[in-house]
Parts: sequence; C-alpha cells; structure tokens
Amino acid sequence: MEINITYSSELVSNYMQSETVSPANKFEALQSPDGHSLLFSIGTDNAFYLTEEMPRIVTGWQQNNLSASLSSNFPSGSVIVAKTFATAQNYTNNNFTIALVLSVNNSDFLYVASSYSRSPNNYISLNWEPMTFDAVNKSGTGLNISAISILQTANSPLIIVDTVPNDKQTLERYYIDSNKLVSETYWNLYTLPVNMDAASANVCGGRKSEEWVDGVYSVGQVANIDSIFYQQVFNPFDKSMAGETSQLFLPNVGKPQAIASTPSAVIKSTSTITYTDLFVSTAEGSLYYFAANNQRN
Repeated sequence: MEINITYSSELVSNYMQSETVSPANKFEALQSPDGHSLLFSIGTDNAFYLTEEMPRIVTGWQQNNLSASLSSNFPSGSVIVAKTFATAQNYTNNNFTIALVLSVNNSDFLYVASSYSRSPNNYISLNWEPMTFDAVNKSGTGLNISAISILQTANSPLIIVDTVPNDKQTLERYYIDSNKLVSETYWNLYTLPVNMDAASANVCGGRKSEEWVDGVYSVGQVANIDSIFYQQVFNPFDKSMAGETSQLFLPNVGKPQAIASTPSAVIKSTSTITYTDLFVSTAEGSLYYFAANNQRN
C-alpha cells in the first residue's frame, strides 16, 4: 500500500507566553524620546502603573508601580487608591507631565510630575510634587476630584481640575499653577460661566486664536441642555476676574459627547504659545472640527 505524505514548514517568530498589561481601570499611552511606548494605567488593584517597552529584555516590556512611593506621605495603614490621572506630552521636545489623583480616607490628593529619573535597574521613577490644596477661603477636607485634564503647552502644562463640593451636584473648577507663575497658590478657583452638571462634564485645555492666555473647553449639560463652552483660565488684564467665555454650537442633529484639542493645523504656534483646534464627537457617531480661528460665539 502506497501512502503519500505532504508537509510544509514556515519560519515563525519566537513568542513567550506572558501577561504584559492586566485589565486596567484607565489607560493612556505616550512615547519615550527614543520612540518606545509608555503605557500608563490604573490597575484593578488601584495602583498607578507604567508599562514600558524595553526591547533589550526578554519579554520586551517592564512594569513599574509609580504610586507606591507616595504611600510614605500618609499615615501607616492608610488605604491608598489611585482614583484617576491625566497625561500630556510636549510635541516639540517629548517631555511629558503626569497628574495623579489619590483617594485616601475619603479625601482626594493631587500629585504632579514633569520630570523623571532612572534607577540603576533602568526603571523610570517620577519626581512627584504634591499640589497641596491651598485655594483662598476653601477647605481641602473631604476634597472630591471628579475630573482632571492637562494640556502640555509650549510654555508649561495647563492643568484643570474639576471638583464636586459636598453639598452640590455641579462643578467647582480650578486651574493648577504648579510653578506658581501666575498666582501665589497652586489651586486657583476658575469661575464657571454656567452651572454645569458634574456627571456629564468633559473638559480639555487649549487656546483659540488671538487669545492672551490659555483656556478650557467644556462639554456637558446646563439645565439639561447639551452645551460647549470655551473660557479663558483668567482675565489677562485682571487675574482676580473670570476669563472671557465663548459658546460653540453644533448642528441641531448633533448631541456632543466628548471633546479633544490638538495643536492647531491652521494657526501657527510660537515658542511660548500653543494654539489649538477642537474636535467634538457626538452620540450619533459624527465628528466635528473647530479650527483655532473659528471658535467664536
């Protein structure tokens, strides 16, 4: 009896079975100066991690708990939860800023890192700076941070923090002066033009054309009406006053859902100013574009 056996072969890459990134509560990606991935996340154990692409090690990745070093700032035995974070990268020099919110004993704390170092085993260690709540005539006890946003401008990071006071359902917003360049405090109350519902709010930083200072884009519900606003972080001629506000509108068929700003493709930025275009996605699946020079009322 004759049997015909056919066969084929193929050269395949070698793979190692491993777990690179566990399921995460939040996830954002940046890039190192040499072009490798930096994956920031909050794990299911409520710690803040960096998973870094490392081509020279066996698995190609290494993971580091970046929030572990902050436990020494709190009483022994405290339950420390990484609540949320935001990242931003300067497109001109690849420097990045991380803002991390920790929840400890029913109160939230903000930390910011704009520089890092490497340990002898090549792990990245962020140089955390505490942004102690020091807003004028406000108490940080029981602080509840609902959202945070960073825009890495040409000059310095613009950090916006939304809080929900204990007795309210609407936002109280602050801009963080991490280097105290504008004011004498880290936390500066940002007077909102409207009472925006905290549960629906989505924010990002930016600057439309012909503006003297940076601003904040907000999308959310005001009196059950979907709205989009842009507001200067402060009045450039009197920093104690609220900044000027513009309202942006979509066609009647659009229900705004999320927003994102990017360095403008139509207005050239400078070494100290980053102008931004705005993208708005809708619940219907559409995407709208507002150029930096087309963000007026």
